[in-house]
Amino acid sequence: MRACRQFAISKVAYGWIARAPPLTLCVQLWSCVHVGSRRIRSASVWLRAALFGGSMHLDVLFATQLVGIMSRLRSRRALTWSTRSGSPAHALHAWLLSWGWTRTSDWKWTHDMTRHSLDLTVAGKPGARQHIVRDAWRVWCLQRHMSSSRRDADLDFFDEHGYFHRIDWEATRKFASSGPEARAISTGACFSPAALGGRVDRVAETCIWPGCEEHGTVDHIAWSCPCRPSSVEIPPKPGEFLPSRFGGVVSNSRVDMVAVQSWLVHEQMTVWLHAHSN
Repeated sequence: MRACRQFAISKVAYGWIARAPPLTLCVQLWSCVHVGSRRIRSASVWLRAALFGGSMHLDVLFATQLVGIMSRLRSRRALTWSTRSGSPAHALHAWLLSWGWTRTSDWKWTHDMTRHSLDLTVAGKPGARQHIVRDAWRVWCLQRHMSSSRRDADLDFFDEHGYFHRIDWEATRKFASSGPEARAISTGACFSPAALGGRVDRVAETCIWPGCEEHGTVDHIAWSCPCRPSSVEIPPKPGEFLPSRFGGVVSNSRVDMVAVQSWLVHEQMTVWLHAHSN
């Protein structure tokens, strides 16, 4: 993926200044990138985008590159606002509005979900501004995932106790890159026996642990089954859905995330052995 970002994506992203690339093209290109990286077919395209797309998805690269150009230009002189179609200012403004930003005045925007503000009327560090644009774009990706019909779409990032701001994306990416089980877990590519039972012949929908005949959902297998193996250290279930289902890292959490991730990997490996034992 690093080589793809350096030699392929950088060339595709070059030159998009006066208008944004079509979203359909961006999604197709993103899918091609991950087919080449042997991604799991059932993984959520939007979870993968939120997790790995900040520096590789053409959709957000357009905006971050333009913000970087504008920030460096602003360090030399004041920017000229324009709403004329075909101008970089109009292209950036239109993209920001489409992805949940609100314009407060010329060259100033705010994002309600993240409480970020982008102010290009003053000089600032391009990297810091690009980071907040990526952060807001991840919110949009997660909202797309939540609006899907997937079985794992009921995320709790943005409720009254929302913890989006506490997600450690770097640590979560590190976990996702640690092995095939971790990547399947973190991108929503896991199928429990309850889900596989209707898709794969000869796979029972019951729990994988010996002695249990309950419905084999992910939550039951990982966190509530009384027949889970006593030979493995099982940590308490995290209070947030992201760590308990996807192994994501949330700062200021009271659980041992290394233990949680190790247990989820063990559980996923056992599910695969159970599903393919025949």
